[in-house]
Amino acid sequence: MGQFVTVDLTEVMKFKSFMDRISHSYKKTRAVSEELEDIAIDMRNYIIDGMTNTKKSTTGYKRGRKTHYPSVPGHMPARDTGELISRITYDSYANKIEIGAEAGAPYAIYLEEGTNKMDARPFMQPTLDHFSPSIEKRLWKKIKEVTR
Repeated sequence: MGQFVTVDLTEVMKFKSFMDRISHSYKKTRAVSEELEDIAIDMRNYIIDGMTNTKKSTTGYKRGRKTHYPSVPGHMPARDTGELISRITYDSYANKIEIGAEAGAPYAIYLEEGTNKMDARPFMQPTLDHFSPSIEKRLWKKIKEVTR
């Protein structure tokens, strides 16, 4: 099972009541749905960029013929094989965004939370922290655009 972060907008009561009021308008609900998808894509891209450009440790370790330089603890995990990056997916719904790592990357939870042998290299929570302040603003901006 993969690890997902869900941003559920039904908890934002103003947003829920607005969506209830515009539910009869395809144009308005479609515009909001498209903005939710854009936000989900931006979140996915933020994770990929963070993993690709994270601060790396100066101490590497051998894996076969390759030396891997992990990220510094507390930073997003460093790209190694690209498997985790390829498993970052998203879904957007009328009132919810889900973004996370699919089941093909079961080690994602260990990177996010750490283990007794490895400090955390979180990528989901920092993404949510980064985007949370702007999600509602972006949606309200889109809502205002379509209700003019």
